[in-house]
Amino acid sequence: PDKVKTDAADYGTAMHSAIDHFILHGKFPDDMRKDIQPAIDSFLKWWGKGRKIRLGDTFVASKFFRFGGAFDAIEEREDGLWIQDWKSSNSAHQEMAVQVGGGYTIAFEETYGIRPAGATIVRFGKAEPDFEALDVADIGSAQRAFGHALELKRAMSKNLFASVPLTKKKIKEI
Repeated sequence: PDKVKTDAADYGTAMHSAIDHFILHGKFPDDMRKDIQPAIDSFLKWWGKGRKIRLGDTFVASKFFRFGGAFDAIEEREDGLWIQDWKSSNSAHQEMAVQVGGGYTIAFEETYGIRPAGATIVRFGKAEPDFEALDVADIGSAQRAFGHALELKRAMSKNLFASVPLTKKKIKEI
């Protein structure tokens, strides 16, 4: 299981790196891994739909929630700026909407002073050149869920039990 997890992470890192290079330089790197070609073809299929990408990898932070991260791009649409995060997984999960539509929108607004119009998760196929673009439907719910998830994660990293001293006191009968 660890090897599968590591291989998947390596694949995603290579895919992101090649796409970032494309956004910055207008071409893919010459030394790009051949096994990511289906994801690259998926990206190009998505890209060809008239995208207006304004920034590639974008780093953000939230002082309020005390976290930082990076998403993959900012897309300009008619209604404003949209956060884009690209995934190389086999399916989309609700946790992705919480991460991108919740955490990243909060941190983007704190970092740049601009409220994004929305957030999209784009999943690129690894076997065939296909993509799935999913706009987060309810940013407010995603943001609240992110705050709760972060609090839960922090709480679970602590010892929540208190030591109770044992005593030999008798319980009075009623």
